[in-house]
Amino acid sequence: MFAVLHLSCRTIPSRLFSFQRTATNMHFGRSIIATAAFSLLNLPENTTGFSLLSKVPAFREACLETPTKLYKSQVRLFSTGAITMATTKAIELEGEEWRDVLPMEKSSHNSVRIKIPSTTASSSTNYDESDDPFGKSSFQKNLASTIEACRELGKSSLWVEVPMDRASLIQDMKEFGLRFHHAFDETAVLNIWLLEDSESKIPEFATHNVGVGAVVVNSRDEILLVRELRKNYMPWKTPTGITELGEQLDEAVTREVMEETGIETTFHSILGFRQTHGLKHGRSDLFFVCRLDPKEVVDSTTGNVVMPEPVPQENEIERAEWIPLKDYLAMIHDEKTGGHPTMRHIMNVFDEGRKIEKLVVESVVPGRKPNTIYFPTGQKD
Repeated sequence: MFAVLHLSCRTIPSRLFSFQRTATNMHFGRSIIATAAFSLLNLPENTTGFSLLSKVPAFREACLETPTKLYKSQVRLFSTGAITMATTKAIELEGEEWRDVLPMEKSSHNSVRIKIPSTTASSSTNYDESDDPFGKSSFQKNLASTIEACRELGKSSLWVEVPMDRASLIQDMKEFGLRFHHAFDETAVLNIWLLEDSESKIPEFATHNVGVGAVVVNSRDEILLVRELRKNYMPWKTPTGITELGEQLDEAVTREVMEETGIETTFHSILGFRQTHGLKHGRSDLFFVCRLDPKEVVDSTTGNVVMPEPVPQENEIERAEWIPLKDYLAMIHDEKTGGHPTMRHIMNVFDEGRKIEKLVVESVVPGRKPNTIYFPTGQKD
């Protein structure tokens, strides 16, 4: 199955000539056959089709509209179930120039991304480093051509994902100005800002941690409190924790209460939040205090409420108990010890019945998941 690309420009005289090439390339042990067809203007020999067409905005966008493989010597389209587009800088170049630009894909904010495969992905008896564009012997040259091509395309930034077993390539990237941005699992992510006439717009990674705390008060006017195994600054505290990646606030806070105390709850509202700077790893911190309702069971025989007993989390929590609410309020308002200024304000909001409720709304961005928003309703419980 062959894929053919045809390019033309209506604003230039229509005297055209065509060029077509079929080539076979060994890439990670697979034979890839690609056919590329060009329509180029009959211009002086030192003018390339890419250098002309790359000035046309529609062409620049089309070049990276789908996951892309850029090669310096010709346009190559791969038949792998879906068309993958590629571009060229100079079609007259031959041979090894086919691999001079690394495989990449279009990303957000006018950027492109390279995902370097782990060596395990290419480990086979037929593996040959000369066929690997990320091989140590050719990577530096390929990276230089890639950066050049991205700049000609007007791309704002280049991102490279590097698995741990390819860490030796990082030194080569440093020489071209790439720097660390963040890491996840066994992958480091580096980037470079490509627009030399403007300052970098790449934001810092993960400027904030997001924490949650739970105010859980039952029908007996008791509040659920814990004592941790370490670092207790006060006799008792509310259950707290950190949100996980992709986790909603209501999901995080109910999970943390279950983990620390074994008590099942439902989310009611947000009472307030605070922001602090310079905490773990030098990051800022947003901490949301939420009101939860415990799931109580009514005894079918007596009609009395059966309150579930807290169970402290092993290796984390020393004690978990229902404490009279009045005793907790006395502790946070204690003038001798200074009490707990933040929780004094939070519990005033709780006492007045004010709340910030949750609502899920559709996003205006096509393809994005619905947004969860939190807002004060003006209503009191």
